[in-house]
Amino acid sequence: MRFTIKLKLALAFGFMVLMLLVASSYGIMSLADSKSNMDEVIEGTVVRLDKIQQLNAISLTIVRAQKNMILAATPEEVKKYIDLSLEEQATFNQMFEEMASTASAATRDYWQQLRVAIDKFEASDRRIHQLVSVGNTAEASRMSANEGRDAANELTKKLEEGVQLNRDRLQEAKASADAEYQSTRMLLVSLSVIAVIIASVTAFWIALGISAGLRKITHVAEAVAIGDLNQSVEIKTNDEIKDLVDTINRMTGNLKEMAGVADQISNGDLTVTPKPQSEKDMLGFALLRMVERLRGVVADALSASDNVSSGSQELSASSEQLSQGATEQAASAEEA
Repeated sequence: MRFTIKLKLALAFGFMVLMLLVASSYGIMSLADSKSNMDEVIEGTVVRLDKIQQLNAISLTIVRAQKNMILAATPEEVKKYIDLSLEEQATFNQMFEEMASTASAATRDYWQQLRVAIDKFEASDRRIHQLVSVGNTAEASRMSANEGRDAANELTKKLEEGVQLNRDRLQEAKASADAEYQSTRMLLVSLSVIAVIIASVTAFWIALGISAGLRKITHVAEAVAIGDLNQSVEIKTNDEIKDLVDTINRMTGNLKEMAGVADQISNGDLTVTPKPQSEKDMLGFALLRMVERLRGVVADALSASDNVSSGSQELSASSEQLSQGATEQAASAEEA
């Protein structure tokens, strides 16, 4: 498999993007869960806690109305406090029914026990109403100070249990939120650290591979610059650096081949024919033109040499004729 730099970068950044997507998805899901839990706490536990405290306040209002009706001086005041007590009881029962109807299975026993305490408190309060209405305030006062107080205390105790129950739920919700926060933070930090480590290792690996390849290529280029063509680069990677190394090796090989051709030409071998590597091979075409021109020069030199040789032969023949004529003249002179 060809493991190119682009593929390395794509894998590294792809992994980082994947880690980012996982972290962001988990973060969004965690935030959604936290919001859901918070909504449940606010709309459930906090609201119930507030309503139970309202029930406790209403029960205290009923008790005060009960005491006031016992101390009332006129029938009108008695009626006013009885009406107030009945009105508060109606509000109390309405809130209780709303809360009991939406209670969970785990708290159903508590609401049943609270219903018993409410019934006992209302029965005591109704009895006190009846005694006050007939003018028996002494018995009403005694009952309010004994059975009524016990019923009111029992109701208050049950309501305080409800308050504590919802406070415990708030503490559980807080502990759960803290645990979820710690878990989410740990996961996000872990993913971030893993992504940073992998990105750093990948970047170092890619940089090291590029640096090593470029260092070897620089060494070859420096050697070629001073005329040393006996250089070759070997690299184990299969990426763009290897492509560059192969190109450098091919360039060095071509230069070495051209140097061999030039060496043959310098030794007088004009039978070689340089082969340009492409239409843009300036050195190849220059050597080819040089060989062709040297061949032309040698041909002209050979032709001139032939002409000189023919002229010297003709000059030699003329010299022989002159010598022969001189000999004949000498002979004629001797005869004379």
